[in-house]
Amino acid sequence: MSSLDLLDWQQTIFAEKLSRYNLLKLEQSQARRSLRIHIYRNHGFEQVATALKLFLTYAQFDACLDIGEYDDSFQVTNVTSDLGIVWLDFDRYARLSDHELHMWIFDRLAALREATRAPFIVADLPTSDARARDLNAALSAWSAATPGTAILRVSSLASELSASFFDDRRSSLTGTRYSDAACLGAARELGLSLIPSLIAAPIKAVAVDLDNTLYQGVLAEDGPHGVVLTEAHHKLHTLLAELASKGVLLIVVSRNEADDVTELFRERGDFPIHADHIASWQVSWAGKADGISKAAAELQIATDAVLLLDDNLGELTSMARDLPDVKLLFAGHSPEDTVRSLRRFPSLWPSTETRTDLLRVADIQANKQRQAAAGESLDKNSYIRSLGVEIGFTSNPRDELQRFYDMSVKTNQFNIALLRPSAADISLYLDDPERRAVMIYLRDRLADSGSVGSLLVRRDHDCVVVEELCLSCRSLGRFLESVMITEALRYSMAEFNAKSVRFRYRVGPRNQPAITWLSSYTGSTCDAEHGTIEMAWDQTVADRLVNEAPVALQWRA
Repeated sequence: MSSLDLLDWQQTIFAEKLSRYNLLKLEQSQARRSLRIHIYRNHGFEQVATALKLFLTYAQFDACLDIGEYDDSFQVTNVTSDLGIVWLDFDRYARLSDHELHMWIFDRLAALREATRAPFIVADLPTSDARARDLNAALSAWSAATPGTAILRVSSLASELSASFFDDRRSSLTGTRYSDAACLGAARELGLSLIPSLIAAPIKAVAVDLDNTLYQGVLAEDGPHGVVLTEAHHKLHTLLAELASKGVLLIVVSRNEADDVTELFRERGDFPIHADHIASWQVSWAGKADGISKAAAELQIATDAVLLLDDNLGELTSMARDLPDVKLLFAGHSPEDTVRSLRRFPSLWPSTETRTDLLRVADIQANKQRQAAAGESLDKNSYIRSLGVEIGFTSNPRDELQRFYDMSVKTNQFNIALLRPSAADISLYLDDPERRAVMIYLRDRLADSGSVGSLLVRRDHDCVVVEELCLSCRSLGRFLESVMITEALRYSMAEFNAKSVRFRYRVGPRNQPAITWLSSYTGSTCDAEHGTIEMAWDQTVADRLVNEAPVALQWRA
């Protein structure tokens, strides 16, 4: 479905009170990505399934749901799926003691994790008794420690719906004690939040209009003190500031005079959003598609990682025509509706935050100074030396598992193999003695970029196979790619006593920078759509490249 088609769904999908009737009236067309989901269950899921497919369509997934048989024993079978959902009514295990229930469910979940590398979601208990509270806490702790899993907090839905969560009268028809409202709420949480957070590329930036979107009024007519920050607009500001604090980039895209906008943010101290929250200012009378294109280039992200928030349907229609990959959210209903929609927008809210996420805006702002320094330097080494670059490396840092996964999912320009491994797959590289996972960190005198590169390799006799190699776009342009990668490889080559290195590659729509680097580094062209390139490892050449670079290198424990 196009981004414009999805605007017609917005009020129904994000409604404060969901209506199955209104959901089923939505006109569907083909979504962009197919998704196969297997449901392990011991009570009815069908009431969830019909709505879940609609929410996933809004998130641009064409879902095929494989609903398993009713099975209290939770037998793990060999199924092929992209994702699993564990949907159990734990009241059916009343004969088990609390300890026995804990032992049984975590044994079954361990068996499921062993049987599949696909991510899966486990629904917790809706009741609030001590047994449920203890098991829910244990499930949360288990998920936090288990890669590629998430918890569907049915407990939160039950608290929200109170007495209307259960509907025992219809359970003989639906196969579940959960009410229609409970099933719709579960479907929305799965389809808009949990499933996209596990398998979809995240939205990296929100582009926001100003007039009648971020406040009530028109800046050019009402002036900086005349526009009104209503209570609902204040909540919208606060929500956007929260996103910025989580590493989501904010772009102002507005048809106004730049000086007026500068004055607005200087004078309005009551605005929760301040100028330093904004990663890119696109204020002009040019088209907004042009502004978003410029912002994406400036921030080194793709336009399909941008969500535009605007109260003008004409602007949204033009954006859908000029940049069809940009996500759209109509802000013209009411600021209350906008806040509610923004809270649930798919792939917008990071499931976890890393230190690197929090450093992103400052690092991007520092890039402007780096570019100015590059223009002033006479040669590459002088430029690098002027930055005072420090590059750090760690091998198999288990506490960076989420960052390895994020790098794989988020990185498009410098991603050689486009492997997109699951978090469970990545954990193999952290634990298997025949594999290595290297994280690369970067800082200079202008900013700390945090973790900017990841390398996943395995031993194949006397060859090191590079299965995944990603560099954040924020690390590019400093002439450091070969230095970072060579030093990361030197470590693994020495550990495995390898004589050659083999790169897996796949040519994608946006990873030409990575493919160009690979061809230059190996001296071989990437002629096929995907394949491998192997090169003999010359330790002398590698040592010279690294040792002559005007940077400080450090391996961390």
